Amino acid sequence: MTTSTATVSSITTQRSVLRELGWIAAICAITALGAHAKVWTPFTPVPMTLQLVGVLLAGLVLRPVAAAAAMVAYVGLGTLGLPMFVPGSAGLMGVTAGYLVGFVIAAFVTAMIARSARGTLGRGVAVGVGAMIVLTMGSLWLAVSVEPSLADAFTKGFKPFVVKAAVEAAIAVAAFEAFGFATSLIGKASDLENNEESA
Repeated sequence: MTTSTATVSSITTQRSVLRELGWIAAICAITALGAHAKVWTPFTPVPMTLQLVGVLLAGLVLRPVAAAAAMVAYVGLGTLGLPMFVPGSAGLMGVTAGYLVGFVIAAFVTAMIARSARGTLGRGVAVGVGAMIVLTMGSLWLAVSVEPSLADAFTKGFKPFVVKAAVEAAIAVAAFEAFGFATSLIGKASDLENNEESA
């Protein structure tokens, strides 16, 4: 490997790392915004939010370890006192702790599936699995912490959120597809401009 080749490789690696860090920061912000889009209902002690969009986007955009790292960063920043969680919730000390842990696992698993997924349908499967992981983890924690039985926990922590989770999964896939389409258009426009300049 020549010096120039090594330099180009090093620069490419640095840009890749910076891009990934940028995505991690952006996804943390999206998830935090989703936490503040909350609705409390009388059917469950868990608020309705849009956090899942950020979790599933992490799985679609990032590699598995980076996707999980994005959610660890989100949970860590919230635990340190930054306004990342749902206002009024106790984070890892409250009823939503299972969902927060589920975010990390779901982001990793979604990314694993998405890496080998083919097309929109494959990505839909990936986010569907990720969403189910979050709801299952959240419900299991409710069963341990506040609900008298596993059935009650799933009635309050899983069932009320299934339709909402499906909508959030669809939003995540649509956003990913739209970003990819926009990126391809920008790339084509840039290539056309370069060709015109070199002509």
